[in-house]
Amino acid sequence: MTSSQLPFELPDFYMPWPARVNPNVQGARLHCKEWAYRMGILSSDEDTVWDEETFEAMDFAGFAAATHPDAPAPELDLLSDWYVWGWFVDDYFPRTFEGGSSDIKEAKAYLTRLLSFMPSDLATPIPESQNPTEYALADLWPRTAPTMSVQWRQRFVEHIRVMAEANLRELFNTGNNQEWILDPVEYIALRRQIGGVFWSADLVEHSLTVEIPPQIYDKRPIQVLNDTYADSVGLRNDIISYQKDIDDGKVNNCVVVAEHFFNTEIQEAVNVVNDLVTSRLFLFENTMTVELPPLLDEYRLDSEVRYRVFRYVKALQDWMAGDLEWELRPGGRYLPAESKKESALGGPKGLGTAAARIGLSPAAMGLRVRTYNYIPFQTVGKTPLPEFYMPFSTRLNPHLEEGRRTSKEWAYEMGMIGIPGISFWDEQKFDAIDVALMSALIYPDAPQAVYELAAKGQVWGFYIDGVFEGRYLATRNIVGGRMYLARLLALIASDSGPMLMPTNPSERGLVYLWQRMTSFLSAENKEQMRGSLVKIFESWAWQLDHQAQNRIPDPIDYIETSGKTFGFDFVMLLNQGEKMPPELYDTQPVQSMHKAAANVSGLVNDIVSYQKEMESEGILFNSVLIAQHFLDCDVAQAVEIVNNLITARVREFEHIVATELPALCEDFDLDARNRELLFSYVEQLQIMMSGLSKWFLGSDYYKEFEFKRDPSPRNLFNVPTALGCSAARITSLVNYSRLLR
Repeated sequence: MTSSQLPFELPDFYMPWPARVNPNVQGARLHCKEWAYRMGILSSDEDTVWDEETFEAMDFAGFAAATHPDAPAPELDLLSDWYVWGWFVDDYFPRTFEGGSSDIKEAKAYLTRLLSFMPSDLATPIPESQNPTEYALADLWPRTAPTMSVQWRQRFVEHIRVMAEANLRELFNTGNNQEWILDPVEYIALRRQIGGVFWSADLVEHSLTVEIPPQIYDKRPIQVLNDTYADSVGLRNDIISYQKDIDDGKVNNCVVVAEHFFNTEIQEAVNVVNDLVTSRLFLFENTMTVELPPLLDEYRLDSEVRYRVFRYVKALQDWMAGDLEWELRPGGRYLPAESKKESALGGPKGLGTAAARIGLSPAAMGLRVRTYNYIPFQTVGKTPLPEFYMPFSTRLNPHLEEGRRTSKEWAYEMGMIGIPGISFWDEQKFDAIDVALMSALIYPDAPQAVYELAAKGQVWGFYIDGVFEGRYLATRNIVGGRMYLARLLALIASDSGPMLMPTNPSERGLVYLWQRMTSFLSAENKEQMRGSLVKIFESWAWQLDHQAQNRIPDPIDYIETSGKTFGFDFVMLLNQGEKMPPELYDTQPVQSMHKAAANVSGLVNDIVSYQKEMESEGILFNSVLIAQHFLDCDVAQAVEIVNNLITARVREFEHIVATELPALCEDFDLDARNRELLFSYVEQLQIMMSGLSKWFLGSDYYKEFEFKRDPSPRNLFNVPTALGCSAARITSLVNYSRLLR
């Protein structure tokens, strides 16, 4: 099959770095073929996964040579063996386990045993090998682990475990729901895990004999670099391997997902996926140059450590460039021998083909321009609201009126209302928001004391959000914004009491809430609540960086960050009650439900608040705006697309509850009480989606008559008179003395 016979034309792939080939490639080819025979991966058996001809055509040593161009010969041999093992498991798994209930159990046992061959403590004995994948691991791990830290070993095994669980989830859905096609958000998250690219990134560290310092590994810049690396590789592979996947009966391919979600022709779906890959690479470049250096400064890493980090980033670039060239090899794993595509790994033309790909195609150039061409404070007019799919319901907390009274009194006491030059709200604005109503809708069964405290927490959240947007986002004041967030973090850094004296309503409110909300929590739950606040503040710093650059967020980056900026995790934590076993929270079905609910809430808000945010706030963080610029469409089309995504996320939530949770109950052998707690958590998420949607649609806060009372956030903070300053200072001290009582 030639490329002209494919159901679509392969697009121009954006690759900003040239591919290089390791000079030790021939020796690695000889080594890994001999190794594959010795491990039993290649054999003369009729049921073998690969024959020798297929193995040589796929050229996994060539892949290692392209993705690790600077690795010494012994290291290249080891890397080649790892990639042979990874692709062998990838092909062996779906061929052996077809998705029935008995297959799921056997597949889980098979994958669980694999993990036992990679102990972080090298003195731990391993089981006796029983099949080629186990023979291979028993050989690979002792050659790999000794030169790396225990933290690296644990991380590597964790990445293998996540990949295994994602494969089990895919197998379960394939076996039980062969017609089910994931929505784009769910698919991208699953694809990132299934692809096995994270443990490949770990091998990048091994190949360089460097490790990313553990204190920064989980920070946003490193995580974004790893995620964009994984997504660009996996989603681009979905385009190149489309025909192979279809021939194998797979629907888990991003081109298929895009066809289904956008209801479009295959070529348009391919172009959208390729634009998404390009956008991810743009984000990799931006993170590398804008976000990474400040992180290294923040942790005061010395020049040697910085050099190791930058070597790692450069090696990821080499990996992505080499992977593209390997995938485009005619007659390789993905493209037919007659393909017209050229590769740096084969043919006399050498690296010229790869170097020619570095320039921006017209499509990539258009996307680059649209990323930075936003003009704030445009008049967009009233947004016609679509019909939202919301099959869940809620009810009102009976203590609503008391909550309205006490939350307003508290807002006055903290100085959020009534102090000239300091308060962000007047009473009309506070009433328009009606946070007590929102809390009554999302906490319908909370006792009065818990409900009123939660309502105050929501008042504080809306207040600091408004302050941050008006004072720092709208004015692009990076220094002031980061200082504002740093002081809030310092107030909750110690359990012995605030390290700073609160000086404004935002800080007074946080001290009040932190002391009361954490007084009855365990140390673990207190740390969980602190972590949720840290995520909120870090996501706001992300907003500040993008606003300063006038950079419209990458769609995936926005979806994954918006739940944090909204504070969905924090809102869920305020709902007190008996919790389900903590080990259930970390399972993929529960995490997917939680993320779906957070996405639904955020996306509904984006449509409802679009006019307010465009005309009054001038901010970039709205999915309607992002859809307009990424897809180059008008507002009406963007609203329709976002609403379709809301529907898809709700249906994904329903699908998980109906199909995956019963299996999860069986897998964990949950008793009646724990099943009740699990489905109580499901109900909490349903109430959260329904309650927030009702509040978004009913609140005057997003209505034009209310937000147009303030021409723009830049005019909200007038310089107070000297008398006003004095009065504000006195009132602040009085309120703080009350707070301490």
